Amino acid sequence: MKKKVRIGWRYRIVTVFGLMWSACGGFDYALTHGRNAIYLSRFPEGLPAYLDTLPPWAEAVWAVGIWGAILGSILMILRLRLAVPVFALALIGLTTHIAFQTLIEPSPAMTSKAMLAFFGVSWAVLVYLLLYALRCWKRILR
Repeated sequence: MKKKVRIGWRYRIVTVFGLMWSACGGFDYALTHGRNAIYLSRFPEGLPAYLDTLPPWAEAVWAVGIWGAILGSILMILRLRLAVPVFALALIGLTTHIAFQTLIEPSPAMTSKAMLAFFGVSWAVLVYLLLYALRCWKRILR
């Protein structure tokens, strides 16, 4: 019989924070793709036109990064090991998306230091969630 593992407060805080942070990304994704005028008005003027020219692969890696982080967070809350490869895939998606919008075809939104900082924090949070999931692999996740 497998021993029942107690889940500490740190695990609960990290997983709930991870889901909340990732859900903010999902909110941004949904409002951006829905072309919500009020939401997009906070960004530089050329952003909607830029988004209309994104190649399909850039859209795909953006979606993988966002929805992968949300799914990985849910899997962590459910204590499933599948969270680790899902977070890894999300990190690849987010990294590729950031590289595209900053290096390959710079986005009008990337002219702002605040947006660059936001992308940096998003990347760091996802790296932390992946490393935390790896740390919990044997002891907590099943």
